[in-house]
Amino acid sequence: MKKLVLITFSDPKDTWQNREYEKTIRYFVDKFKKRLGIEEDIEFVVEYFVINSESKPGSLVGKYIREKKQDIVGIIVEAHKSIEINRAVFFMIEMLRGTIPIQMFFFEGKTPKILEEIVLDKMEGKVL
Repeated sequence: MKKLVLITFSDPKDTWQNREYEKTIRYFVDKFKKRLGIEEDIEFVVEYFVINSESKPGSLVGKYIREKKQDIVGIIVEAHKSIEINRAVFFMIEMLRGTIPIQMFFFEGKTPKILEEIVLDKMEGKVL
């Protein structure tokens, strides 16, 4: 079965992998499937990337995609708290966009938004 992968930089135990939020997560996954044009049944996989002082976040995302893309129908990347990390990851996503369906998102309050650009120190996007 092909996979829709969520890449997150925060521990997913209390969010993406918590059974309490199963309905919310299913709704979120369905919205992204529709946005990415995925009609087939998929497996939803959460990948947790730990960022430290030696990490290059854009490279981590790019390497993962290059190594795993044959099994993946789409990738969604949850924005990090750091705007600098988001810039690096967003740059890599823009470079890879033609090779695989991929989107980066962030939450503004409780509203999920698709990241369209980073202007100065602010992420801008439209509601998912």
